[in-house]
Amino acid sequence: MNGSLHHVGEVAPPSSSGVEVIIVGCGFGGLACAIECRRKGHHVIVLERMPTFRVLGDVISFGPNAGRIFARWGLHDKLWPICRHADKLVIHNYMGEVVREQPIQFPLYGAYEYSGHRAEIHEAVYEYALSLGIDIRFGHNVESYQEDPSRGKASVTVNGKTIEADIVVAADGVKSRARQYVLGYNDQPKSSGYSVYRAWFDAKEQGVGSDPNTDFLTKDGDAYQCWIGRDVHFICSSLQGGNTVSWVITHRDDFEVTDSWSFPGNMEDVLNIVDDWDPRCAAVLSKAPSCIDWKLITHDPLPTWVSSQGRVVLLGDAAHPFLPTSRHPRRLKTVLRLL
Repeated sequence: MNGSLHHVGEVAPPSSSGVEVIIVGCGFGGLACAIECRRKGHHVIVLERMPTFRVLGDVISFGPNAGRIFARWGLHDKLWPICRHADKLVIHNYMGEVVREQPIQFPLYGAYEYSGHRAEIHEAVYEYALSLGIDIRFGHNVESYQEDPSRGKASVTVNGKTIEADIVVAADGVKSRARQYVLGYNDQPKSSGYSVYRAWFDAKEQGVGSDPNTDFLTKDGDAYQCWIGRDVHFICSSLQGGNTVSWVITHRDDFEVTDSWSFPGNMEDVLNIVDDWDPRCAAVLSKAPSCIDWKLITHDPLPTWVSSQGRVVLLGDAAHPFLPTSRHPRRLKTVLRLL
C-alpha cells in the first residue's frame, strides 16, 4: 500500500499564523476549508445554521484528487473499509446490452477514490475537524455580511451580534445568502431540467442476493453498473462487500425552484421511467423500500466568487453548483474561466 496513505502532513500550531477565518456552512466544502486553514495555523470559526450536526444523504463519490487530501488528513484507513471496492464499471444501453466495461484501478495516480455513504464520510471528516480543535458553532444562522476596508476586516451578523475575522468564506450552499453580497445583485438558482430519484438500503433485508435479476450486485462482492437511455441514466452499486445497495436514476423534470428540493419519491413513478428497459433495472429499483426525489438546482456561472473588497469569498455550491454527474472536466472548466 502506498505509504503516503498513512502520512499525515504537517499541522501548524493553533493560531500561529495570526490570521482569523470565519467559515459559514458545515458541509464538505466548509469543513475542508476549515481543516486546511487550521492546518496552516489560522484561527477558524465555523458557523452552521442547523441546531446540531446532521448525517444525511446516501451515496457520494470523491475522485482521486479529493482522495489525496483525505489521505493527507490520515482518513484512508477509516474511509476505505466503508467505501465501494468494485474493480470495474459496466455500462449498458437501456435494453441491457453491454456498451463498455471500464476498469477501475486502486489506487489511481497515487490516490484512492472514495465512494460511500455521504453521512459516514461526512461524519469522519467532521470528527477530524473536531480533533484539530476547530470551533464549530451550530444554531448560528448568518443574517448579513460586512467588510471594513479601513481596518482590513470582514464580519457576519448572527442573531443581531457581529462576529469579525480577517476573511469570511461562505460555503452556505446553492441558496447562499452571501452570493447577493458578493455580486451586488440577487442571482436566483434555477431548475436544471433534471431530477434524481435515489435510494440506499440493506441488500440482505431486501432480498437482493436471492433474486436472479439482482444477485449480480452481491454474488461477487461490490458491483458498479449503469444503464443509459434518452434523457435518463440509471446507476446502481453495492458497497461494503455487497451488503448495501445504492441507486440513482436521473431523468427530465421541469419543476419550480422552491425553498426545498428534496421530497419523498413515488416508487410507481420511478418504475414507469424504466417500463420498457432491461428488466434488471426495475428489479433493482423495486428492492428499495423508499426513495428520495431530489431536484437538481443550478445557476448561471458567476462573474466572480470574491467580494469587491476581497474579504468575503464564495465556496462550493454557493459559487458553482454542478449536476452530480458533471465530474472533473466541468469543474475544471468553471474554475479556469475565472483565471
